Amino acid sequence: MPELKEFVNVDFAMLEAKKAQIDECVKNHVKEGGPACQKCPRKDTEECVKVCACCPLVADCDKIKSYTLLQFQVGSERLRQCQASNGRASCLDCELFFECGVRHDYVRATYEKMNEGRGGEFAF
Repeated sequence: MPELKEFVNVDFAMLEAKKAQIDECVKNHVKEGGPACQKCPRKDTEECVKVCACCPLVADCDKIKSYTLLQFQVGSERLRQCQASNGRASCLDCELFFECGVRHDYVRATYEKMNEGRGGEFAF
């Protein structure tokens, strides 16, 4: 089955706008050497990345919470449309299960929503 590339009623522009806000916020608030950096195993390596999880304000940040919720909603809708276009109720029996970008984005968005952008600290 082909992976669906065209989606209806999915607001990618809003998602990109919120992502730009997050990127700007990270640039302004995540400073090298902050408390999160001290615990990070990637500290002082080429793999060091500045993300919301490194921000001391992440626990109360409405920007990342609204972004991860929208990212999850977009991912869910994309997955539903892909399944419907291929006549499937689940991805489990699809031959693209492990390679599917739509499914991969959905799984990542679900993980991000669960931890609200905090990089692994889950809020159940």
